[in-house]
Amino acid sequence: MKHFIQPTFRRMLKYCFLSIAGFLLIQRAQANNLQITGFSVDQGNSTVTFTLSWNNSFRDAVNWDAAWVFVKFRDCNALPTTVEFTHGLLSATLTDHTIASVFEATNSSGTAGVMDASPDNTGIMLRRSADGNGTVSGTITLKITNLPAAGTFDVRIFGIEMVFIPSGTYLLGDGNNGTPSSCSFSSSAGCGSNCTAMTISSEAAITVNYTSTFCPTSPTSSALLAGFPKGFAAFYIMKYEISQGQYADFLNALNNSQAANRFPGQNGNNRHTISGGGIAPNVYSASRPDRACNWLSWTDVAAYLDWAALRPLTEMQYEKAARGFGSATQYEKSWGSPTGVVTANYIFGPEDGTETIGNAGANINSSGGGFSGTGDGGTGPLRAGIYATSSTTTRLQTGSGYFGVMELSGNVYEFYATSICGIAAQPCANGITFGDGSLSTSGVQGEANNTTWPVSASNGDAVQNVILRGGSWSEACANNSNQQCNISHRSAGTFTTNTENRDNRYGGRGGR
Repeated sequence: MKHFIQPTFRRMLKYCFLSIAGFLLIQRAQANNLQITGFSVDQGNSTVTFTLSWNNSFRDAVNWDAAWVFVKFRDCNALPTTVEFTHGLLSATLTDHTIASVFEATNSSGTAGVMDASPDNTGIMLRRSADGNGTVSGTITLKITNLPAAGTFDVRIFGIEMVFIPSGTYLLGDGNNGTPSSCSFSSSAGCGSNCTAMTISSEAAITVNYTSTFCPTSPTSSALLAGFPKGFAAFYIMKYEISQGQYADFLNALNNSQAANRFPGQNGNNRHTISGGGIAPNVYSASRPDRACNWLSWTDVAAYLDWAALRPLTEMQYEKAARGFGSATQYEKSWGSPTGVVTANYIFGPEDGTETIGNAGANINSSGGGFSGTGDGGTGPLRAGIYATSSTTTRLQTGSGYFGVMELSGNVYEFYATSICGIAAQPCANGITFGDGSLSTSGVQGEANNTTWPVSASNGDAVQNVILRGGSWSEACANNSNQQCNISHRSAGTFTTNTENRDNRYGGRGGR
């Protein structure tokens, strides 16, 4: 179990700068106080320099956390009505970058000392360079190959905390004792009771089975092609759900039409705090930037992941991130047990990123209750990573998955590519490629434009190919219960309606 403390968030405005001599100070903190500070740009050499740090970084022989860092820029004279930020492309030659000795780059498979090759050189994944725990900080210089050598540009840099999920055999589905979680994966098709979990021991083609057809439109089995990600191979996953601050930053990097299509417009509803009406180029803001973002549709989440050069994960990867190499237990939650549910109901402190949950032992946001105490109250999602404090050190206390991924049960529903997307002729059958950092600018503007994703109206609805996992703040979650917060529960369903629909329970995360 990885050790975390409560995250904090800070933000500053971004400014246009002039040519080589321009300097820009920016910090964008995510959970565990990820900060990017001391940011400067040398256009003549096409480089950006900054200090990257975050608290409670970890690395051991099995897995680690990391920061996915990427750059965006836009000509200050460009009209935001029509021009989105350009995604910065990094030199694929690692020696063109200067990386502090406390860090090392890894590719998306976790191999150290290399970067993802072109065309996936859209950012850099940085982990601590040696085993250990605690704050890590160092200066980085990155070479941006498509940054113009002259002119005035608004340059922005973003960091997202990630967790590495190592390759290895794992169990898929629960139900090794009595009635399994609804529509869960199973070694036997339609077994109904006394089912057993499947063993996933490679990325080879495989037929996966389901315990029932209760899941909407789901068959009793699906024949997955070899290219579909099944969770055996290594991957990175966002440590936290997309936050409201992250989503507001995303909106501010789009053109006006793209942003309007992706703006939920639900400020004040169910603890959603993203509002518009600001001064360009920072039109959107979130008064609670560290709170998980709700009111998102699948199309919204897919667009965010494409923009950040990440990708959707599959529901099989979700179960691997939660269960890890542990046993499969009936009705288990993200912390590896069917019991131990303590629902948050009291917030201590103002909700400024330092708030904590006041009721002892709380490890999940579920059941739809409001919050008493000194916070904002209301019903809806909580701050990302709120259960991880300096005194919580176990999976049960923090509610985390096997590898240290937070809020895989409760808070907001998360969208994943369903196993059905992996059968022949479906979008994900031959793999799910990385986003390229840009969105559609014609047709329906602001949609993900990756044809290996079950993305959008312009690519056909993601009916049957997208599924909700993990439950949310609204649904009940109790000990030894067949409910949506169980990591094997699938009856929240594959979509049978338009995936543009937003909901106060829906959010998401992705990976690489």
